[in-house]
Amino acid sequence: MQAFKFFAILSVLNPADYLTGCFAANKSCANYIVTFKTQGPLLKIIMKLRYILYTLISVICTFLFHEFSHWTMGELLGYEMVMTLNKCYPVKMSYIQNWHYTLISAVGPLITLIQSFIIFLLMKRTSNKNWYPFLFTSFYVELLSGIMNFRNPNDLGRISKTFDLGLLTLPLIFIIIHLFLVYKTSVREKFTVKFNLVTVLWIIVFSSVWILVNQKYKVVILSS
Repeated sequence: MQAFKFFAILSVLNPADYLTGCFAANKSCANYIVTFKTQGPLLKIIMKLRYILYTLISVICTFLFHEFSHWTMGELLGYEMVMTLNKCYPVKMSYIQNWHYTLISAVGPLITLIQSFIIFLLMKRTSNKNWYPFLFTSFYVELLSGIMNFRNPNDLGRISKTFDLGLLTLPLIFIIIHLFLVYKTSVREKFTVKFNLVTVLWIIVFSSVWILVNQKYKVVILSS
């Protein structure tokens, strides 16, 4: 009975329409097979809520991984760093060497790009759509960062100007790579336009709240 309850719970958590479970009822390894169809509006609601939750987690993780990479590199270079929800900077607000600033700026976008490649490969192997927000959020963060360069150069914009490549050269390269990974995944998994729009809508909502909260309350997560 306990094994049946356990498998019934898994059926709700699994996005497949049908679930066939095979498990040993006791230590003697006597096998029992339970096959049943998951159905009803309740399941659809649960699946949608779970996807929204994954999207929220993807936004939180992407921002934190990005900023934590800045913080870590700064600390390794000997700076006392401050990390907030979507910003990272040295306590003294200055850098000893210009290349320190460049390196600290570069590591954030690189980590976000690595995240995209990992999720791209993971989805290619598993086809689990719940990983998709992690890929799309990486693209959105880089796109937003690229747009914000028109207001104030950041990360890739600063690096691009440092090497006399123009303000938008590196940002555009990274945005195109992220977009390519999102597009290839969406086509391969046959995601609809509606599904993509819903995904990006929730990402925008959660990202906006995340950024606005930090602007208002200056939430410090790490400080040397």
